[in-house]
Amino acid sequence: MGAVSGFLDDGESLDFSLIEPARPLAEPGHAFTVLQGVASEMATLAGSIATVASLFNAAEISPAADRPHVLAILPPEPLVYPAVIPALAGLHPDLIGQIQHFHVRLAFARKATTASLQRSSSDAATDFGIPNDVLADIWRELCQAAADILDKARISGVAFDPQSTRLPRLLDILARATAGETPCIMTDGSLEIPGIAERRLQPRYAVAWQAWLQADGDWQPITLFDISRGGVGAEGAIKADSGQRVSLVIGEHNLQGHIAWASAQRFAVQLDAPLAHDDKLLVAARSQNTIA
Repeated sequence: MGAVSGFLDDGESLDFSLIEPARPLAEPGHAFTVLQGVASEMATLAGSIATVASLFNAAEISPAADRPHVLAILPPEPLVYPAVIPALAGLHPDLIGQIQHFHVRLAFARKATTASLQRSSSDAATDFGIPNDVLADIWRELCQAAADILDKARISGVAFDPQSTRLPRLLDILARATAGETPCIMTDGSLEIPGIAERRLQPRYAVAWQAWLQADGDWQPITLFDISRGGVGAEGAIKADSGQRVSLVIGEHNLQGHIAWASAQRFAVQLDAPLAHDDKLLVAARSQNTIA
């Protein structure tokens, strides 16, 4: 192709043949296959990343809250990425940088979290060795980095088979974890790791119900945002710690349970006894009726 020249106001010419045309994220063929493999592995890692971020988001607000052993759910070391590093040269330079930076940060996050968890400390604010807010920032930034790369891979045509239909949900979970929420902590305090350990035995139903919660003898108005057989998610200005016994009044129901987790003004109550499948609360939630 011949050079296309232009002229500046003073007559100086520009040779547009020297301007490199925009490159796609991945060239056809082998490079795209590499991107497919790396992105698919990242989608699997992202589930664990979002779960760890959820736990540290909760711990940042409630340092004394009971938490599952984080070491057990740390994302594993990548296998695909180290094997295809030489082949990354076929990808867009910006995308290469993002992928490499993500994996460096992932390795650091794993090491920092492992070292902190293994360090004992009597100070609740630094019970992980590194302050909870610092660890939370590390994992939130990883969530954002993973979401950015996965979204670019999706735009490039990568199919996340067999979970391509779950990618939008995964991206939403990553966004919520990045924002400081706890999307992987269920209302009963259990964990749901996207793509790995997803619970469907007790479906949650989104609601917007007014209720009352009693903790330490005081009744406080709260708003429920979801309900399942095992518990409820709620928000309100309450003072209660994880594990604390509470009473819950929803309409005509007077229920007993304990605080499963708390983050800012959002918290979950795990019920002592699961609701029956045909309990009118669940029936109303399924049909989105208002509780009287």
